Amino acid sequence: MRGQPLNTVMVLGLVACAAACTRLPPESQPGMPGSLPVETLDDLLTIPAEWGTLAAVSNDPLSTNITRLWVEDEEGTVRLVFYNNHTSRFHHQAGVIRRR
Repeated sequence: MRGQPLNTVMVLGLVACAAACTRLPPESQPGMPGSLPVETLDDLLTIPAEWGTLAAVSNDPLSTNITRLWVEDEEGTVRLVFYNNHTSRFHHQAGVIRRR
């Protein structure tokens, strides 16, 4: 019978730990503070000409399959387009940084 109080304390401790845990918010989703507004690519093989010219290319440090293309139009709006090297397709959404 000595083990029963110990078991009760352990179960109560586990319940308290589980109750104290909260779900973390998902990382950077469109519309969340700190995230970029997005525009949708209709064709995953090309970038629209009206988006401007290629300004820079960078690699994603977390994924070697992703290449970032930075495109700037005449008004100074920059779009961040993700290219998947594995599938040879662009991601369907591009981040938009507008100048005021």
